[in-house]
Amino acid sequence: MRYLKYFKESTSYLNLHGDDDYEITQVIQDNNHEYKYCDGVMYEISGETEMVYIEQVETTPGNTFYEEQIERYIEYINNGGIIETFPVNVSNLCNNLECMFEYLDESDNFDTTYSILKDTHEKLFNIFMKKGLYDINIDPEEYGFSVDVLSDIRNESDLDDYYTSDNDNYDEELYNSFIAILEWFGDEKEYTLTNSNHRFEALIRMGKKQVLVEI
Repeated sequence: MRYLKYFKESTSYLNLHGDDDYEITQVIQDNNHEYKYCDGVMYEISGETEMVYIEQVETTPGNTFYEEQIERYIEYINNGGIIETFPVNVSNLCNNLECMFEYLDESDNFDTTYSILKDTHEKLFNIFMKKGLYDINIDPEEYGFSVDVLSDIRNESDLDDYYTSDNDNYDEELYNSFIAILEWFGDEKEYTLTNSNHRFEALIRMGKKQVLVEI
């Protein structure tokens, strides 16, 4: 471990103009780290890194933002400054079918609903267009599915426990649609920052679409 004494610290605090109220974190490029560009910004890589869309990442709950600090990061990054990958906690976007239906029923998520259902699961898509996706559960006599069990269905195995060909008015096409929804959400995660909120907000204002996060 003797080499540690020669290890160069790769970050320092920078007062960008010399008289700013806030310092920002400056990354100093060295030979001990890997560096990678994402959406025009250079990152110092450490740990398990993943590229995600910036809209998938939430800021730290309760974080207080300081406008001057955000502006300094914008200036620093625009001038070629290197940043660290964003530290995040990862969780499922939705954990059960009730949450999934509510998510897809939001007007802001129409494009997602369209992409999952339109081409191969048109029956459920048309139900959504006519009545609202969540309303397919209001009338179990028509669709053979009860709203009461939605929160208990987390995966295909759970679905098979509640919605089988023995159900009254079972509909195989709808069953396959539910499977498609479960599979889509199985791959969807949401990310919450544990730090670095100001430089993240700077990237949002700069119009960046993707970021590198550290799991």
